[in-house]
Amino acid sequence: MACSRTLSGIAMECAPQKGGILEAYVTPWQADIFKYTVNTGSTGDVEIPETVTGVTSGLSWNKLAFRKNISNYTSTGNVDDANGVSYVSTVVNLVFNKMQTSSRIAISALAMSGVALVVKDANQKYWAMGLDEPVTTTNYGGETGTAATDANRYTIELTDTSLYLPIEIEKTVGDSIAADAE
Repeated sequence: MACSRTLSGIAMECAPQKGGILEAYVTPWQADIFKYTVNTGSTGDVEIPETVTGVTSGLSWNKLAFRKNISNYTSTGNVDDANGVSYVSTVVNLVFNKMQTSSRIAISALAMSGVALVVKDANQKYWAMGLDEPVTTTNYGGETGTAATDANRYTIELTDTSLYLPIEIEKTVGDSIAADAE
């Protein structure tokens, strides 16, 4: 059966979807790093970023490698009508198995700087974070359990505070970022 129903501009999704982050890429943040199209169709005079169509050239992207089914992100819209304020907080949890010096140094360096972040999800879609301001580290640490099967890992939580939910990146642009980081 074809999916053709629409509810207030949101099409019913019939294709299967998967959760999780497959890959993440970071670069030092700078203003206007992401180039994007704008949609004002249903919002009147409010310009809402629609799709990232490019990034500033000459950037050095770094790939953060981790196992599948272990990292995620959650976006939460925050609205205070009394103060006329709204923003989206996106928290990205990245987990790196195997505590080792190279991982500890990389996580410590990441924790000290604001970055632009691109994540590739399990549906092969890329998402941009750091559109308005740098993505920052909100906590990080390491852990090892007591049993042989317990985790031995580092974790880092990155937070993007933005006017918008993460914006999808055109596949060719995301693939280019991924290739630059290899």
